Amino acid sequence: MDTVIRVIDNNFNFKGMIDNYSSFYFVRSYFLAKEFQLICSCKYKDILKDGNIIFIDPKKPLIIEDVIVDENKGEITAKGRDLKSILDRRVITPPNGQGYDSFKGNAEDVIKHYVLTNAVNPVDSKRKIDRLVIAPNLNRGSNINWKSRYKYLNKEISDICGTTGLGWQITLDLDNKNFIFDVIEGKDLTAGVNKVLFGEDFNNITDVTSSKITSNYKTMAIIAGQGEDINRKVEQVFLNDSEGLERREMFLDARDIENTEDNKLTDRAIAKLKENSLINNVESTVLNKPFVYEKDWNLGDIVIRKIDNTFENLRVTEVTEVYENNFKIDLTLGEDRKSVV
Repeated sequence: MDTVIRVIDNNFNFKGMIDNYSSFYFVRSYFLAKEFQLICSCKYKDILKDGNIIFIDPKKPLIIEDVIVDENKGEITAKGRDLKSILDRRVITPPNGQGYDSFKGNAEDVIKHYVLTNAVNPVDSKRKIDRLVIAPNLNRGSNINWKSRYKYLNKEISDICGTTGLGWQITLDLDNKNFIFDVIEGKDLTAGVNKVLFGEDFNNITDVTSSKITSNYKTMAIIAGQGEDINRKVEQVFLNDSEGLERREMFLDARDIENTEDNKLTDRAIAKLKENSLINNVESTVLNKPFVYEKDWNLGDIVIRKIDNTFENLRVTEVTEVYENNFKIDLTLGEDRKSVV
């Protein structure tokens, strides 16, 4: 495994390589932009600058946001997030004369519409992010009606992905010197010859911490559109058929949605219910056997987690790669949508 860290600026000018460091980790997330930290000798301080991009693999680029130099220790700490964090520098802006930017289509098409109009080819050319290119649309994800205004672009993408089961990434095209935005879709590895299982039977999982969070969990939404009193359009949308004490209701004020817009009340309610879904996570360290990371399974895939005699099908929502004395993989299975960093 190549563990040399390469450094470029945002114009793809090569700045140098780091082949000796005391600690390096980064978090890959299916939905969010997550953090990294690199600790190494001060001799690299001339290339570890704010805004520079570091990577071991061009599919996993990281952008430096904070630099701390400790002259006494002769040590520099660089921190930041993965490259898709650059989309939190844009706010979704409605077209001129419209209150919202509304778009209908498959989830991938909707996501790429917002990236196109706010970062790749915006009306205001000053908003354009140079070298950002959108990968061809493969029409992945369910059909949705989406409506947005003045929300951070990265958060809106994460919300759409959380609703539809897709993920997203920005990678490096080193040959053409471009940043490639794309939607990703995890594989279902819970059946057949490609089945992947983590559990004690395979001795491939340790340091297991499970969490189940229900404090914000909602099972149905009452959503109200336009109109007054008894003439106001109201719909009930159910995440499941829970009743009695298990039923958890929420109210959504959606006066911005016109009653003539088909399914938009339902789509809004489903999105909000997904944001308030039951969080069931398993955080653990996994061994790279017998199922090999990035060969047999990867970020976003749905795998089997076995504990005692219980089997659960859970998505790999995060992978933390740790490079110290030995390469280590920590992962999160389930849903991890506690924050958008």
